[in-house]
Parts: sequence; structure tokens; C-alpha cells
Amino acid sequence: MEPFPFAAPFYRLALRIAIVVCTTFIAGCGHEGLAPMEVLPPERTFPVVPVTPSIAELAVRDTIRFHAVLKSPTASVVWTSSHPDVVEIDSITAFARAVGPGWATITAALRGENFRGGASVTVIPSP
Repeated sequence: MEPFPFAAPFYRLALRIAIVVCTTFIAGCGHEGLAPMEVLPPERTFPVVPVTPSIAELAVRDTIRFHAVLKSPTASVVWTSSHPDVVEIDSITAFARAVGPGWATITAALRGENFRGGASVTVIPSP
């Protein structure tokens, strides 16, 4: 004999309510109000080319050389400036010269690849 014979109907009722609630929620996910759950693909990560220095402050007419940390000794880097009127950079040697006040982003891109890195440069007027 069960110690609490009156408890069994309550458990069955609770189980039925739980099943109805779960079924209603799952069925409603694809209809008005709730969007169906979307499974996202794993994030794609693109290797970054570390650039040093990553931040620089220069006066007009100052020069600096940037360096890219590469894993392959045969990799070729192309250097560009977002604002050549502020910072000019040689696309091969990475020597940069501050030509006017402002800011620019120096980008190192591996030739033929989608790998990039960058540095921020602020140029202040010459003293």
C-alpha cells in the first residue's frame, strides 16, 4: 500500500499540465509573436596580421617604420594609409611620413589573402 494514496492523482495532473504547456510553447514558436529558433553556423575567424607599433603619435614631417608579424617568411605585405594627406606610407618598405595634422589608419594586408592588421596614427602640427 502506498503511504500517500491521494498524491498520485496530483502528480498525474501536474505531468499533464507540464506536457500541455510544453507542447503549446513548442507549437507556438513558429507562429505569430515568437520566431523559430535559428541555429547559427560557428563564427568564422580571420587571422589578423599584428602590426607594431599599433598606436603612434607623430608631428608633421616625422617618420616611422611599421612592422608586421608574419608566420610565413615568404608572405608579402602591402601597406596602405586611410588618409594619405595625413600619413604617407611606402607600400613595400612600411616607412611612413606625417604630412599633415589629423589621423589615419595604417593597414597591412597579406598579398593575395584576406588577412589584415592595422595601426592608428595621430599627427599633430610641428612645434
